[in-house]
Amino acid sequence: MGKTFNNIIWENLTYSSATNKYIAGFSIDVLDALPVEYLRTASQKPIDNAAIDSIAFPDINQMNVYLKGDVIPAKNENKLFQFQMNMDDRQDYTNCVHPGAPDKYEINISFTIKNTDDSLNINNVSWSESVNKGAI
Repeated sequence: MGKTFNNIIWENLTYSSATNKYIAGFSIDVLDALPVEYLRTASQKPIDNAAIDSIAFPDINQMNVYLKGDVIPAKNENKLFQFQMNMDDRQDYTNCVHPGAPDKYEINISFTIKNTDDSLNINNVSWSESVNKGAI
């Protein structure tokens, strides 16, 4: 059926004083057959640090990564953020049909936040995906 994401592009980094969290907004290009409801089933876990609070998909073309309030790098420093999304089989959301146990999808996403002259930017966005095929 194909990879979950065709592309992930950083759009903005905003701060919410109400939640004391930074929100990294990404535009995403998703495999055509996948609905936003499938993306919203993803669970996430940090890989290297506990800086990622949660992820959300407001619509099929948008992913928001909520960062904990105290994780932004100091002026003139960079910080790497990494997390894994775990997603279940797509059979309940698409016309994908296969025998055997359900498949599992693991997507590792990373990006760097750079604090330059009190301006925050995201770069080096990358992701990889692996599929664990269910036993037949």
